[in-house]
Amino acid sequence: MRKHKQLEENNVKNGWMFLGPDNPEVNDDDGEPTIITKDLEFYERKRFFNGFPPIATSHKRPEIKPGQIWTTKTELSGIDLKGRFINPIEVIILETLQDFPGVKVAQLYPMPQAKRFERNVAFESNRDVSVYLSADRKADLHRTNLPDFRGDAFFAEPWNVYTLKRDDLGGYIDETDDKTVDKIKKEHQWGHWGKPAKLIAAFRQKEIEIAYFFSSRAVMEMVDELESGGQATV
Repeated sequence: MRKHKQLEENNVKNGWMFLGPDNPEVNDDDGEPTIITKDLEFYERKRFFNGFPPIATSHKRPEIKPGQIWTTKTELSGIDLKGRFINPIEVIILETLQDFPGVKVAQLYPMPQAKRFERNVAFESNRDVSVYLSADRKADLHRTNLPDFRGDAFFAEPWNVYTLKRDDLGGYIDETDDKTVDKIKKEHQWGHWGKPAKLIAAFRQKEIEIAYFFSSRAVMEMVDELESGGQATV
């Protein structure tokens, strides 16, 4: 338990979320934190607190269609039920919905290129789908000179597909090919994920919590609009 106390004090001092006894999936049977606790601390600092370095979005706002990569609006970020500040996220459009003024999306996670951030790669599994930016977009990002460690790729989470409102989409980033979209949808429909390793399981749980933060509000608002006589747009 002494290790727990020391880890908690360090995390509080640095403003990080404590990943200890309340996260039994990342602890050994005796309650002591495992090595993957470090990976999850790194993850939470980026997803919930400091945030990933900003990625430059395009000034244009094209007609929304499958294959596009967008960020969520900054103003939708906020505090979740666990007291964590949820930063804007990137999503890829899979479908535009006919019965609701929304879109079906898969959540994206950055695939960093720099070696000092190689820890993020541990979160990817062979069922996730790589999403690469176009050559033109890569050139745009290099010209911005932003401290962006994402590089030029993400991985899509086919186990984390949900609905957002069209108005939830903030900045347009790029568009990928139909083959990538079809692969994400195929993996999502397959749905047999098996039992992932502890680190992957903990990562997915937190990514799904982020998805719930954005999607639950979006769905409730769309239902309210339809019940009040609002017209769904496609």
